[in-house]
Amino acid sequence: MIGEKKFHIDMCHGPLLGKIIRFAIPLMMANVSALMFNAADLIVLGQYASSSSMAAVGAAPAFTTLMLNLFWGISAGVNVLTARYIGAKDKKNVSKTVHTAIAVGCYGGVTMAILGLIVTKPMLKLMSVPEVILKDAAIYMWIWCLGIPAMIIFS
Repeated sequence: MIGEKKFHIDMCHGPLLGKIIRFAIPLMMANVSALMFNAADLIVLGQYASSSSMAAVGAAPAFTTLMLNLFWGISAGVNVLTARYIGAKDKKNVSKTVHTAIAVGCYGGVTMAILGLIVTKPMLKLMSVPEVILKDAAIYMWIWCLGIPAMIIFS
């Protein structure tokens, strides 16, 4: 009971600015963490790999951001439904929503990983990635796509 109030934000009463900022900080941190992941890859590559490898990894953020924002959008929808049922004290539908979200995350994650493996090269070509780094960028993206199921479950 004590821990419940710690994460509670009442958006229906009182001034909104501080509450919106408290709500938005985790979303901003998620985006920053995605950028830091890419920056860490570039730092390691800068020490041990060629400049073309760094260029290949540098070509990926637009595609990875697109995929992550898709997942976060779906996740926000699940949060809305869950919050609605929690507010209505409807434990049965809360349970259904959470379990459905986990199932969709598992199956959707595997589906998105496979789809990502298939569309990576065409998407990189569409993004005008230079031919000399296309193969390396595709390999990096294929590895990234294999991690999609875990990213969906944990986000």
